[in-house]
Amino acid sequence: MTAFRVLALSSPFPNRCWSLNHHCFMRRRHEILITGEQVFGNRELAEAWFTKPAIGLGRRLPCMLLKTKNGYTELAEFLVRLDYGVY
Repeated sequence: MTAFRVLALSSPFPNRCWSLNHHCFMRRRHEILITGEQVFGNRELAEAWFTKPAIGLGRRLPCMLLKTKNGYTELAEFLVRLDYGVY
C-alpha cells in the first residue's frame, strides 16, 4: 500500500486568477456582511438583505454599491445608521 502525504492545500481558483477589482469587491463584501450580521442578528438575514433593494439606499441593491469605494462607504454608513435606528 502506498502512503500519501498532503503537501499543501490549494484552492480550485488560485488568487492570481482574479482581478484586483474582484479582490476588492470580495473584501468589501466580506466586511459588509460581517457588519450586516451584527445589525440583523445572523448571517442568513444579512445575506438576504444584501441582495434586495433597500429603501434607505434609494431602492438600490446593496451588493451593487460595492463596485466602488464610495458605494462601500455609503453602505457601511447606512448599516451604522440602521443599527442605531437613524435611517
